[in-house]
Amino acid sequence: MKNLTLSSLIIFIILALSLVPSVNAIGIMGSTLTYEDAYVEPISFDYAFRASTTPTASVNVNGNLAPYVTLSEKIFTSTSDSFTAEIDLGENPEAGTYNGQICVSEVPVESDGSFSVSTASCAHIRVYVLYDNSYSIIHQLNSWSGDIAKSVVTITNYGKQDTSELDLEVTLISPEEETITSSTQSTETIVSRAAQELIFEFDTTDFEAGVYTMLVETTENGEELSSEKTVRIGKSQLILTETSFAIDNIGIQKITIPLESQWFESVQAYVELEIENIISTSSVITINEWGTASADIFLDTASLPLGKYSALTTGYLNGERTFVEEVTITISEPEIIKEVSKTQGRNLGLKSIAIISILVVILLAVAAVYNQKNKKTSKNYEDNEDF
Repeated sequence: MKNLTLSSLIIFIILALSLVPSVNAIGIMGSTLTYEDAYVEPISFDYAFRASTTPTASVNVNGNLAPYVTLSEKIFTSTSDSFTAEIDLGENPEAGTYNGQICVSEVPVESDGSFSVSTASCAHIRVYVLYDNSYSIIHQLNSWSGDIAKSVVTITNYGKQDTSELDLEVTLISPEEETITSSTQSTETIVSRAAQELIFEFDTTDFEAGVYTMLVETTENGEELSSEKTVRIGKSQLILTETSFAIDNIGIQKITIPLESQWFESVQAYVELEIENIISTSSVITINEWGTASADIFLDTASLPLGKYSALTTGYLNGERTFVEEVTITISEPEIIKEVSKTQGRNLGLKSIAIISILVVILLAVAAVYNQKNKKTSKNYEDNEDF
């Protein structure tokens, strides 16, 4: 029986493994796996690939560039080979951006009831057809560290003509969509297919923490250009995310205090709790950037009667006090003691009823005996009167 069970288990494992998909792998190689530039004339790219095990691979092109790409070969029956991709937008192509992905994929092979998962590897191409006039595109990269919010604005001219000087205004907008501040800078002349970078910085010392928006605006050839991206601005402070706690009145109890850091780096934090002149302090914890964590405080309830208390919590971040807030702590009996008390109360009530019932029966019995005795005494007295 044991041999049969072991054999069945082995067969089951073999069947299960046969149903697990085998994952193939393929990689594309070339000197320009990522290409981005203005289109001037037809251009070709040489690629090679190598597959793990599958002997069949295919090449395909995705994106709005696909109709303009010619492949030297699309299907391969070897685990490694090479091919050429030529891009030709024709004469007088329409101005704009053309994006494409040239991908090599393994063709999965099914056999013996098992199956495999196909993988792909891609090269990325983006070409621009220049506009007749100057044509600027704004790229914006925002960041924040310490008390400075920074926006790195890159203006690239995808036009055939040079740009004139552009006046760029960056506006900082609050989470409530209110304009906080703005700054203006001007570019120099940007020649065709060239770019220029401007850096805008804002002092956020007095800003509230939150997600802000940086709006970049300019005007070129009578048309308005704009770009906007968000930036998270922080503050070196902790936030207490809960202000009401409940504990039992049995010995030392743990109070878990949730905290949130609004800083862009990891911080060290701890919390003090003062209740009825008793001060307890948590251990130091680490909170990751923009993260949350909990600080545990252990409170001895021996000297604290049941009831609701107002307590004071003080939070420390990297050794400096960052908040003082009032919290509510409710101290009550554990549920199990309450249930025992209720049961004891019910038992006491039953006992009382039983005792009272017994006393009533005894009293009734005594009264009956007393009445019977009185009747006999009265009869004897009447008999004596007759003599």
